[in-house]
Amino acid sequence: RRHRRDRHDRYERRHRRDRHDRYERRHRRDRHDRYERRHRHERHRRAEHREYRRERFRCEPCGHGFHSRHKFHRHLSHQHRIPFWALPFVVVHSTIGWVFYG
Repeated sequence: RRHRRDRHDRYERRHRRDRHDRYERRHRRDRHDRYERRHRHERHRRAEHREYRRERFRCEPCGHGFHSRHKFHRHLSHQHRIPFWALPFVVVHSTIGWVFYG
């Protein structure tokens, strides 16, 4: 009968390449992180990054700008007392500006 140990050895031989790949991938990710840390200003200057940073929802009454639609609508419903049935209307008109009860 064969020894358990050499069966394990065969297993190791079969899976060695896979494990090495995983190690390489981790290394590459680490290097990429370092690169990103070094060159973050370039990514910041990129156009789509700026596009993402710009606030897309502006509240007309107080002129407050929001990056996220959710925070914008929460602000609307808390600051400018919208009746709850008007919420879908607000969602429709969010890009135009707050035109209801302003």
